[in-house]
Amino acid sequence: MRTIPRRLVAFCAIGFGLWGLACGSARFITVDGNGGIIALPANNESSREKAVKMMTEKCQNGFLIDREEEAQVGTVTSSNTNYGRYAVNGTQTTRAETEWRITFHCK
Repeated sequence: MRTIPRRLVAFCAIGFGLWGLACGSARFITVDGNGGIIALPANNESSREKAVKMMTEKCQNGFLIDREEEAQVGTVTSSNTNYGRYAVNGTQTTRAETEWRITFHCK
């Protein structure tokens, strides 16, 4: 019986996780009577189209973007362990997890 190598499983898990982030949806962080803040998983065309749709639905007479920025929302730590013949070596990497934010108000 053949088993799936651990590295392949880890690679697939990371790939699907990143794909899920890239395909995530825009969402309101705050909203009030005159605008709000929308968070995007990435600053790409698909996410921006969703954000523009949300701002258009919120603001019947149009909207103005006040600010756009990348915001850190947490950290992601990943580990890699290599099992050698005589030793076990490991590394750990931590990186910032970010999202793109658009602050807007209605005209």
